[in-house]
Amino acid sequence: MVAKKFSPAGAQKEERYFPPKLSKSEIILNKNTLLAILNNNQKIRDRYDTLSFTAIPQDRWEYAIRIRKCVGNACKRNRIKRIIREAYRNAKPIIDQPHAVLFFINSKPGQIEYNRLKALLIQRLSNNV
Repeated sequence: MVAKKFSPAGAQKEERYFPPKLSKSEIILNKNTLLAILNNNQKIRDRYDTLSFTAIPQDRWEYAIRIRKCVGNACKRNRIKRIIREAYRNAKPIIDQPHAVLFFINSKPGQIEYNRLKALLIQRLSNNV
């Protein structure tokens, strides 16, 4: 039998709860929407190793990840996508204004570190509101 776990009575709860999964409505699938975001004048662009991202302020959160097949096999590409999604998901509560963010990887990256990517997203998106 498994014992139930109880939290201490004086423990603080988080103010806002974000589920561990990103909703399907946040994913940008339409090519015309991607082109409209890329051609917008209010862009934030930055580069982390071989990963580059473009973001614009919007009224709701959206993201897209584009990785070329030359990066590696499916396992490597999926691992990179998981790291990017997790950094994006954990950076969202800290940033005040929603953005549409496009991530691009065109060549083989080195080691993409989750903590550095999350810090870069927070820094760039919160400064340019």
